[in-house]
Amino acid sequence: MKRLLVFVALALVLCFGLANSQTREVYLSELTGQYGTDSVLAGLGSYEFRIFFHNEGTGVEYFTGNGFRIYSPEGVTWGSTVQAWNPAYADNFGQTQSKCFDCDGMGSDTVSFTAFSFTTEGIPDGWNDLAATVTIGNLDPADDGKTICIDSSFFQPGGFWKWTTTAGPEYPDWFGPYCFTIYDLPNLPPHITNCPANYTFSHCDVGTFDFDAEDPDDDPAIIEFGHVGPGVIDPNTGVWTWSGGTVPLAGFDVIGVFAKTVSSPNKAWGDTCWVNIEVTNIGPVITCPAVAKSISTGSTDSSQVSATDDCDILTFSVIDDGGADGPVSISGDWVLFQPTDLDVPNSPICVTVEVTDGELTDTCQVCFEVIEGKPYGVTIEKVHKQVQGIFASVDITLDKILAEQGIGGFDFLVAYDASALSFQQAVEGTIYDVCGWEYFTYRFGPYGNCGNACPSGMLRVFGIAETNNGANHPGCSGEGDVKYVGDPADLPMSLASLIFLVSNDRTLECQYVPIRFFWIDCGDNTISNWDGSELYVSASVFDFDNEVPINAADNFPTYLGAQDECLEGSGFPDKPLPIRNIDFFNGGIDIICTDSIDARGDINMNGL
Repeated sequence: MKRLLVFVALALVLCFGLANSQTREVYLSELTGQYGTDSVLAGLGSYEFRIFFHNEGTGVEYFTGNGFRIYSPEGVTWGSTVQAWNPAYADNFGQTQSKCFDCDGMGSDTVSFTAFSFTTEGIPDGWNDLAATVTIGNLDPADDGKTICIDSSFFQPGGFWKWTTTAGPEYPDWFGPYCFTIYDLPNLPPHITNCPANYTFSHCDVGTFDFDAEDPDDDPAIIEFGHVGPGVIDPNTGVWTWSGGTVPLAGFDVIGVFAKTVSSPNKAWGDTCWVNIEVTNIGPVITCPAVAKSISTGSTDSSQVSATDDCDILTFSVIDDGGADGPVSISGDWVLFQPTDLDVPNSPICVTVEVTDGELTDTCQVCFEVIEGKPYGVTIEKVHKQVQGIFASVDITLDKILAEQGIGGFDFLVAYDASALSFQQAVEGTIYDVCGWEYFTYRFGPYGNCGNACPSGMLRVFGIAETNNGANHPGCSGEGDVKYVGDPADLPMSLASLIFLVSNDRTLECQYVPIRFFWIDCGDNTISNWDGSELYVSASVFDFDNEVPINAADNFPTYLGAQDECLEGSGFPDKPLPIRNIDFFNGGIDIICTDSIDARGDINMNGL
């Protein structure tokens, strides 16, 4: 409620303060139930006159005796009158009394407030606060337009309007009478009690706010809610909800919420609440691989990006191909690139990828290191001038590698002419000593499903870098590289050595006996990357001393490499397809010609 006549008190303080810098005054601070500055609402049940005492700059303390009269010039009745000291004020005195004379709520009710002490207690210097209250009963709406007043009054027996000190009486100022016109508002409108200026929520969630309203005159009628703007509101509970829509978003939306009292026979509109609704959208954050991916010319390879977002469906696109000559495309979150020879001198090729949720975007770069040929190269050794009738060792070597993917295992199928070469055994290559690889095995002999197309001699060598056997892990170059072989500087390095006994059949002299990679199915002649997440198959197959690849479309079994069917769907949704990443180079044994052997000093006939 509004305070009354504070400006009057301040003006008087200023006027008198200029003369003696002292203030002694009594004033009405407020009347509960006020409606405006000089009116009071009818029908509120009870009303309280709040009386302030002000003692400022006197340097002394007082005993007090003050009376007040409640009356109506037009004969308004109010049922009862009750007076009370403010306990905080009364505690300043040894004794306090208050009485009410003729307090029947009719005519003129008089109340008295006295306080005194036998010591120096009294009003503290600087006191300007509530001292006493006078509470009256209900004001009837039928008295609309009449007045109710409070004024100072002498009281019986022998009561005087004064404050008293040991030096004598003082007479505080009083600014009454205070009169209020009774006003009847038949149906006060309800008021929204919790109107927020702003309300923010994520578009991923459902925004909800429970609006509350109260009726100041306790009207038993129902309060009904309505609104304009987005969302819906429950007319009975005031709960507003909105899904927030989808991106793109456009800043703020404004809603207006209304509360009204529904009664019979009238309807009273009430309060209006305007709220700025902000629906937020956290944009996507894209992440590209930190290391450039090696890719060979003429092949298609891919690199995956990832992105996080609050809840939206994301769309990826290539907005800059980095000057690539070969085609660049995107499928889902995979960037596809098929470089040409013209991309080699411009390597690395960095492609800019954008992700959007429909409103906000983010970008990153995917880089490709373009190389000529395939990143992996495997060669069967060509043994020169091999003397017949003794053992020959033929290495299978790893010549090239994709550094960021390394190698975790291999499975090679090798074919040879059993009439010229008798396979003895296969032993681990130097990779097992240098890198600490852990598993090696081989098998030889006839294989099924070849029919007449099977070579006379076949053997399979199989190696795994790491087995599940404890904390020891393979590594290379003394650096513990988890890719097992990941540094091209370590190459070439033998993966296996094949031991053959060369036939003593003299009709084979001066003959070249090829040892070649052979494919019965898609599982032959493969390499896995270091963690087994990618499987590499043949891209090109070369015979010894032939720069033209022999790989071609064929039916299994074949010497012509892995067929296109090996790159078709695997049947397992989460299993990636093989990648053509290996160039295979065939080798063999070149049997020495008899007339090339100088037997002088060659005691053991080994050609040395």
